[in-house]
Amino acid sequence: MQSLPDQIEQIQYKAASHFGLTVADLLGPRKCRGHFLARSAAALAARRIPPRLSLTDLGAFFAGRGHTTMAHAIRSAEALESEHGWFAELVAELDQIGEW
Repeated sequence: MQSLPDQIEQIQYKAASHFGLTVADLLGPRKCRGHFLARSAAALAARRIPPRLSLTDLGAFFAGRGHTTMAHAIRSAEALESEHGWFAELVAELDQIGEW
């Protein structure tokens, strides 16, 4: 079984790749739609890995983002997951990384 940091790193890589980004792009400051979608999907999948990290601890894996930023990203990702099949499929793929 992989360590938690390794699992989160793989989730970030797969989410970034899905949108044609690098992990550096995903972790960077840009807020355009593709970056936000990739970051939100990765944050949601990473949050679901047991044991669930606090939002502050999760933010540390996302370039030190704060807990409110992570909460917003996760809420947005959950809404997208329930509204858009393509996003739900992406998150399901990312969730599988955390199930190893």
